[in-house]
Amino acid sequence: LPLPPWRRKAAPKANLAPSQPKRKAAPRPRNAQAWLRRPRHNQGGLAEEYFQKEEKQPEKKQKIEVKRGFVGELLDKAPSTLQTCRSLLLFLDKKAEAAPEKPPVKGPEALQARLEAHAESLGRLEGLRTPGGWDARAKRVLDINATAASPPGEAALSALEKALEKESKELRKGLKEAGEKLEDVLKERQAWAKETVRREWIAWCAKLLRVRESQLLGEKDEAPEQMLMTAMDVLEALVAGTTT
Repeated sequence: LPLPPWRRKAAPKANLAPSQPKRKAAPRPRNAQAWLRRPRHNQGGLAEEYFQKEEKQPEKKQKIEVKRGFVGELLDKAPSTLQTCRSLLLFLDKKAEAAPEKPPVKGPEALQARLEAHAESLGRLEGLRTPGGWDARAKRVLDINATAASPPGEAALSALEKALEKESKELRKGLKEAGEKLEDVLKERQAWAKETVRREWIAWCAKLLRVRESQLLGEKDEAPEQMLMTAMDVLEALVAGTTT
């Protein structure tokens, strides 16, 4: 008689390895050094996977704007009412927006950098020494034309003029070999720089007005004492072409 099912023995499974306890996955390391100390199971593939996942793009450094202030002498000359400050700010910001494109400088490629710098310095000097054409409303905030005509201002501009005369002689020699005249090469960029220095002056007037506005609102000026600008500091910034 055949054996009932519950009396039958299960046939042994052929060539089966003894059961292995399940291995727990190693915890994910927090950084590359921890990864190097982890158990080495298939390390090559895991290393590639780790660094692909953990690779980060370098963070862009934020541009820190230098906090500039102005000496009390300049702030006291600025408008004393909040309404006038804000009205002038709207006007000056609009004036500063209209900036024409910088024209190229002609001449030999080897002299390009010097010619460009020379044209801009000549234009700035000409603009600062021209008495007419300065906006009357902006002069209520900062009369840079008066600063340029003062003894310290005139001394600074005269020193610049002498340096430019020397540079002009050297550049003329270089252009003579190319059959070009210095005045023709610099003409367009020099005219552009003459107008640009006045737009930058307007931008400085707007900066001063914003500090004055904060002052009228009772806000504390956080600029350190060594960062307080005088009228001569603004003049030197205009000569150099900086607005910060």
